[in-house]
Amino acid sequence: MLCVCLAVLALGEPAGEASAAAHTPVQADAGPDVETVTVTAERPPVVHLIDREIYSVKDNPQAQAGSAVDALKSVPSVSVSAQGRVTLLGSPGVTVLIDGKRPQNQDVVLRALPGADIDRIEVMTNPSAQFRPDGGGGIINIVTRSRRPSGGSGAVLVSADSQGGRQLTLSPNLTRGRWTFGATLGDGHNERSSAGGRDLTTFDSGGGTVMQTSERRDESQRSDDRSASVKVGFKPADDRTLTLTASGNDSQSVNRQDISRVVLVGPSGSAAETADTRSLVRMGSLGLDYQWSKPDESSSLTVSALASTMDWDLDRRFRAEGGADYRTDSRWRVDEVLVKLDYRRPAGAAVLSLGGELNREDTRIAEALEAGTGGAPLPDYAWSLDGRRDIAAGYGTLQFDRAGWTVLPGLRVEGEAREVRSAGASADRTFVSLYPSLHLSRALTERTKLRLSYSRRVDRPDITELNPAVRLFDSNTAFVGNPDLRSASRDAFEVRLQHATDELDWTVTLYDRESHDVWDSYTELTPENVKLSMPINAGDASSRGAEVSLRKNFNERWRVNLTANLAWRGIQVLEAGRFRSAADTTYSLNGQLERRGPARADGADGDQLQLQVRYFGPQQSLQRETSGFVYADLTWRRSITKKAALTLTASDLLDGTDFRSKVAGEGFSEVETSRGAGRQVKASLSYRWGG
Repeated sequence: MLCVCLAVLALGEPAGEASAAAHTPVQADAGPDVETVTVTAERPPVVHLIDREIYSVKDNPQAQAGSAVDALKSVPSVSVSAQGRVTLLGSPGVTVLIDGKRPQNQDVVLRALPGADIDRIEVMTNPSAQFRPDGGGGIINIVTRSRRPSGGSGAVLVSADSQGGRQLTLSPNLTRGRWTFGATLGDGHNERSSAGGRDLTTFDSGGGTVMQTSERRDESQRSDDRSASVKVGFKPADDRTLTLTASGNDSQSVNRQDISRVVLVGPSGSAAETADTRSLVRMGSLGLDYQWSKPDESSSLTVSALASTMDWDLDRRFRAEGGADYRTDSRWRVDEVLVKLDYRRPAGAAVLSLGGELNREDTRIAEALEAGTGGAPLPDYAWSLDGRRDIAAGYGTLQFDRAGWTVLPGLRVEGEAREVRSAGASADRTFVSLYPSLHLSRALTERTKLRLSYSRRVDRPDITELNPAVRLFDSNTAFVGNPDLRSASRDAFEVRLQHATDELDWTVTLYDRESHDVWDSYTELTPENVKLSMPINAGDASSRGAEVSLRKNFNERWRVNLTANLAWRGIQVLEAGRFRSAADTTYSLNGQLERRGPARADGADGDQLQLQVRYFGPQQSLQRETSGFVYADLTWRRSITKKAALTLTASDLLDGTDFRSKVAGEGFSEVETSRGAGRQVKASLSYRWGG
């Protein structure tokens, strides 16, 4: 990569040509004059480029009154489950980026990022070679606001919900001459309660029932999150910008489970148990970005450096009446450094993009199980893990027109070296991989385009998934890593037909995902009746399906967004101790109906009313079957003045987040049920000043 950097810098930057580069280089869909998404006019709700869709969320009431999680839920093509799992085209394993960089702890960072600070959300179901191939499900890039008006500006958001949660976010900004200063301060408190159960049945070799237990759980959780970030920008010249960013997060949570267990078949008996979990996560990051761009943005250069760290302390205590008494104590430390370069310039009638990155991630974990006087489900243990992963990558793409088609081929080369030491075992490996991509686009009519694409993706094992040491989660659940776990590769093909007018925008996508060495969780029952799960490579799998997205403006008041996905999956299942091929059909639906009232006489926006319904169908995997569920929200937003607004959101209107899963293995079967937090109402008050 160093050679790439030196070569690019040696090409020089024409002096005196003023403009600012877009934060994230964007491939265009219109030939040699590269289209940009940074415009002075009003951006359409959806912009289709050759390798991505770009969604504006600034007019979405739920996104503006919430966090980045709420903003993601507002994007029609993105599915976010009640548990926070993100899927694209029905596939999990989605990589979420913020300004082109992967956050160290995605859940914490997305909760802390205000939706009002988001400029746009870029969705790439089949990314080009410009991006890291991690995540077989695609990439979502959240781009924050970078252009600020001269003088002071900012926003404050206060919210509270019916379950005891509250949030305060302050985002002041100041622009003076060539300097821009910005900050975001957040303080939040959340409370949630849920209930569930587990029914475990064990069998003898002949299939007869040996024991059956029924367990019921009541769970309550309280969490406090505090975050602060600072951004300082300086323009040494009109065509270049230096940006320094620093951020810190502190998240503390307390979780309590009250568990009652009764034996239905087998030796009679019952037990009551409590499980208390305390978690403390501290994160910090420091970044520096350099950007240069020509006035027409046909050429641009971005160099970024980011260093981040995370400390996680996790303490679990378990107590049973007249029985087990034990605790687990975990200490995590993750340090990461990223250096990244992206360069774009015309090459004759084509557009050439080059870039690369260096990434190092160090992970250190120490965990111990200590039994009290009542003993523990497993013998005492104490282990430590020391892992490191280094990735060096370079990419190139070339966009050009040929025979009526816009063509964007690309190639990414990555070298990876990893070292893992734990429990007297190692999982070291060094290898080089190629990740090609190809995107084609053709205008069939003035309003209709056909897009074809291919990319190769990868799911890399996390360092913890390679750890051979056992981790006990509760009285009957444990996890052990697999040092022999291989990366799962995926060849992704898409055909997409798009039609766009001012009143109607629809997209039909046909896709085929061919995966190799896919991961799944293999679960077995230990002699102590503890379910021990381990990730394994479960052979090849296929996912083929279709997604239809529709955006319709009925008039200036009413608008609807609908996205429906139907997927056929060829998977491996475990049956009678043997793997066999099976077919699974899954489906999902995401719908939004929105009404906008007329603008008021004082210039303030009219009332907004939005109903959103999300449905997730049932799924099957190696040993598990999961049920589907439905989630519905209703959001109302009223402008108090031109600067202030009140937003009310009623969540889970149908109380439909009950969840059921079944795991079957050799000698056992378990059915688990969970009930979500239920209906809640959230009120948010926002105020903006400046531009």
